[in-house]
Amino acid sequence: MNTDQLPVDIREFAAYLSGLLARLNPYEGWYGVFRERDPEGLRACAEGLEVPPWDVVESLLQDLAALHGAPAAEAEHEAARALHIASAAAYDARPGGREALGSRLDFMAAEQRRTTGRLRELRARTPLSQEEASELEYDLAWTEDDHVRARARCGELQARLAELDRRERAARERAPGGPGGRAGESGPTALTGGALVPEQRAAVDAGAGQQGIAAGRAARRAAARAAERAQREDAGAPEHGLAEDELSAEGARPGAGRDSDGADTGVEYGPDSSMRPVDDWPGTGAVEAPGRAARPSGSEVSGGREESLDRGESTGSWLRLKRRSRGGARYAGGGQDTAGALPETLGEEGPARPGRTPTGARFAGVAEESPALAVEPESEAAEAEQDPSAQREIAATVDELRRLRAEGRTGEAHSLLAETAQWPESRYPHLAVALRRAGLASDWDTLLWEASSLPTGRLVAVAHALMGARHEAASTQLLRQAAARPADELGESVLELVTEGRGGDVRAVLDAFLRARSAQDAASLARVAPRRLVPLLRESAAAISPECAADLGHALRVAGIRG
Repeated sequence: MNTDQLPVDIREFAAYLSGLLARLNPYEGWYGVFRERDPEGLRACAEGLEVPPWDVVESLLQDLAALHGAPAAEAEHEAARALHIASAAAYDARPGGREALGSRLDFMAAEQRRTTGRLRELRARTPLSQEEASELEYDLAWTEDDHVRARARCGELQARLAELDRRERAARERAPGGPGGRAGESGPTALTGGALVPEQRAAVDAGAGQQGIAAGRAARRAAARAAERAQREDAGAPEHGLAEDELSAEGARPGAGRDSDGADTGVEYGPDSSMRPVDDWPGTGAVEAPGRAARPSGSEVSGGREESLDRGESTGSWLRLKRRSRGGARYAGGGQDTAGALPETLGEEGPARPGRTPTGARFAGVAEESPALAVEPESEAAEAEQDPSAQREIAATVDELRRLRAEGRTGEAHSLLAETAQWPESRYPHLAVALRRAGLASDWDTLLWEASSLPTGRLVAVAHALMGARHEAASTQLLRQAAARPADELGESVLELVTEGRGGDVRAVLDAFLRARSAQDAASLARVAPRRLVPLLRESAAAISPECAADLGHALRVAGIRG
């Protein structure tokens, strides 16, 4: 589906998520874990094809806090939550939404029952040696984690189904255009006249915006609707008959969490923060996420809430919590039984499963929809124009990647992709074709994530080359990465592009920036060199929309910037 055809709430959250990812270190923290395990799933979420579980977003905010300080993450938390709630609600309302939610609820209820039995079995064991005691402690911790997560997901899914019922009842009781507002909404479209505190408004403006400043205003409306829902008292969802004493002491905390539409589920999505999130890669032992000085609550990743509801498909691979003693509910189906201690940091790369194009432990069914690899005939025809020596190098690299993947040597494959990202931008379109033909779609996505760390000038050059070869989705993704960088840093990069005479690249970067960032951010960028940057910003804003141009002008006046 074209991004422009998506509902506005989904587009706004996708734009926010893309910008958030661009501000994180792709090699560290939870972002590094997600990126290694499911690059296609991340890409799908950043482009609005999927909605990630809320815990994933909170974990990314946890990474943001580690890089930029807790206040930076806290300032965005509420706006991110509102955007996510609105996006998830839009997915739930699509055809097949109720069936998909019901299917996932049945699956998670079965998982609750399985982990309950497993906990009883493990607690009844008596270890005969220190080694067995360590193994038992390890298995018990993971099973408790799986149990808590399954319970939390049941609560969330039940609450979402209840909210869907409520919206459908409201739609039947209120005709479209009536005094209650748009059919299917619960009351006014803004809370007390759309009142958001300035911090909320600034955070929403900074994070959302596929359509420039207009998107920020739409995000404020979504935030108001979400806040209204969140303020309603809710007794919490039933818990599929699981007794509270079946939970670990480090399990869910009553009243700590809310479902994806803002209703209290009576349980936080994930275990207590004292039980730090871990996962394992086959063959490397478990990996423990680095600790955080000030982590947002509920930051542990919960891989069990997949949002592809428009297709009405089954639970999806990232909900299939396979029996295992190594691995948790976050990355279902990805664990193998491996011994070993828990590393303190995300230092090792885990090997990929041979011959598998990962659909993701969290985001199922996206491998079939890879717009970044939708290579047009022109791209394949252009391959013949590639320098013969470059063709040979590309072919050798693809063969090497295929061999490394088949042998499970993921760390070496990742290093090779990191080196490949430094290649000239003219090779990227040909790499896309070669990787697609070799069945290495996930490696293409990984290569794009590697490219996102290039200097802005080079990053834009790669995006330009991909756009010229009809890889529009990949080009747009990279431009979003560039646009999400700090405004002052991006301003300096734009000046360099101007000096180099790259006018087309300047326009592309500023267009992406104005669509994804607030007018206040644009003023910050202009402050780097007002006389040179203000005219360029005004030109790009005018090309987007009159409203975008007006908002930019207002922000420049308020900031006292002339140009």
